[in-house]
Amino acid sequence: MREEFIPYGRERIRLSVFEAGRGKPSVVFIPGSGCYALLYAGFLEALAGEGFNAVGMDNVGHGASSGRRGDFRYGDVIGSVRAAAGFAEERYGAPVGVSGSSLGGILALYAAAELPVIKSAACHNVMDVKNPPLYGRRRRAARSLGRLMPFLSAALPNLRVPLQALFDWRLVFDDPKRLAELSKDELMVWSYTLATLNSLFVKNGDKPDVEDVRTPVMVLVSDGDRILTEEYCRSVFERLGGRKEFLSVRGAGHMLFIEHVPKVIGPVAEWFDETLRV
Repeated sequence: MREEFIPYGRERIRLSVFEAGRGKPSVVFIPGSGCYALLYAGFLEALAGEGFNAVGMDNVGHGASSGRRGDFRYGDVIGSVRAAAGFAEERYGAPVGVSGSSLGGILALYAAAELPVIKSAACHNVMDVKNPPLYGRRRRAARSLGRLMPFLSAALPNLRVPLQALFDWRLVFDDPKRLAELSKDELMVWSYTLATLNSLFVKNGDKPDVEDVRTPVMVLVSDGDRILTEEYCRSVFERLGGRKEFLSVRGAGHMLFIEHVPKVIGPVAEWFDETLRV
């Protein structure tokens, strides 16, 4: 693994690169909420072993990238993916795809829609961020907060919201010991600003519709995912406009790309073989 830092505006983006070699396709990887690329080192290393340059990206304000912790915008992710894909295309001279897990999978879908340099995507979880799903007892509170968010984020943009208010961290890992270990990780981010949440999930004018996605997309979800359900992810998948493939992983929970790498690396590599090899 080699560490690279690339510029994005005034910030520096850390890339964790697992190389397969020049002339081999590359895959830019976007981590999940609060996370950074090296938490997914097992998946990235396995992807490199399948013949792809795996370029893990720490989002602005995450991991070892610069920027205020937990404060970024939708456009920052798209811009960072563009920069990382440009780095990969120039260094390795081959087509570039994108992948991501959880929030990273959702943003990978939109990066595939927005960026011509991205030729294919493999997304663990997808969402229509213009109409995010509302589950359970928090549904009414979330709907009210969504209506107020543009005003609140304008008045209090730096107010921090714990990620625990958005989803239950206890449902993220199959093995609870992993969450205990993660809670001690100084590179983790545990809260996002109101301005960030407004940019990701409320402000809609800067995002395409999911029906407009024409880039080839593979969607992965597990039958035991308690964060984003298989039923919901399939409903978004059905609306995608281009070539697509859906994979339901049996006997797994939410952290497919950390806890269940052997179950996903084969199908993901096969997908990128079909859509990135020239």
